Amino acid sequence: METNKLISEYFEKEELNIRKIVNEYSKYTYTVIENTSRNILNTDDIEELISDVFLAIWKNKEKLEVNSPIKPYIAGIARNLTYNKLRTIKIYSFESIEENDNLYYDDVQMIVESNEKFKIIEEVLKEDEENSKIFTMFYYQSKKVKEIAENLKQTEFNIYKKLHRIRKKIKCKLEERGYSYGK
Repeated sequence: METNKLISEYFEKEELNIRKIVNEYSKYTYTVIENTSRNILNTDDIEELISDVFLAIWKNKEKLEVNSPIKPYIAGIARNLTYNKLRTIKIYSFESIEENDNLYYDDVQMIVESNEKFKIIEEVLKEDEENSKIFTMFYYQSKKVKEIAENLKQTEFNIYKKLHRIRKKIKCKLEERGYSYGK
């Protein structure tokens, strides 16, 4: 498999050959998803995401830039879908850490730190119900600002402003407790 194949190389008679893409990039996609999830997702979740990546490519075949390399395109979709999946799963508890012998020290440390950060974010969100709703809709339900604004009968600018303030408040709380924001 060449590293710089263009998307155009996967079109035959003006039709996208998705089977060829799946055959050539399934292992690569698996690796991207596994690395992005930092080994949190199980094999079934990864396989489901791999299918979702290729389904997204198929559904958006008319929008593909045929003179672009395919690898970064696949990697971007795989990372975005993985991040969305990670937002929907529950954070590990200490009990699940003890039961899983396959976790490395760094994984355990990451999970514990994630739990602590999650608790701090929850504390900030409990302070204001509307901000909690906006944050949840945007980050956990992956809704667009326009959709949130329509749902809450507010302007998009207002939603952007509130999201900015929420992130700023969360960042301050995390930094007060010795954590960096976004890591």
